[in-house]
Amino acid sequence: MRPATVARNAGRKGVESRARAGPPRLERSAPDNYGSDMRWLALLLVIAACARDAATPSDGISRNTFVAVYVDLSRAQARSTPEQFQELRHEILRRHGVTEADLKAFIHSHGHRLDYMSEIWDSVRQQLASRDSEAQ
Repeated sequence: MRPATVARNAGRKGVESRARAGPPRLERSAPDNYGSDMRWLALLLVIAACARDAATPSDGISRNTFVAVYVDLSRAQARSTPEQFQELRHEILRRHGVTEADLKAFIHSHGHRLDYMSEIWDSVRQQLASRDSEAQ
């Protein structure tokens, strides 16, 4: 407060003392084991992040299964009409023991790993090329 305001409000009880005291101070109070709790939380976050990157075949279909299914689906699509492909697609998925949801889950689980997915598409292209050369 400005001095004139303080002088004008001097007759009022408590105004002057508030003007000198300033805003209330906020004190941080942390429990005694705060640091220990934060270390545990950090450890859990690191473990969770590592577990996400360490996807195993038990989390869904394996890389080899995905590649084999995708190669078979690609070949079937290239050699059939759209109506025929729908029937072939169901047969291919059944033969490999996977569902369309399994394929989507694999892509969702690994799609963020660009190097890994690039290797998979390279495998698909190689297998398509080798099967096409064997057929000729």
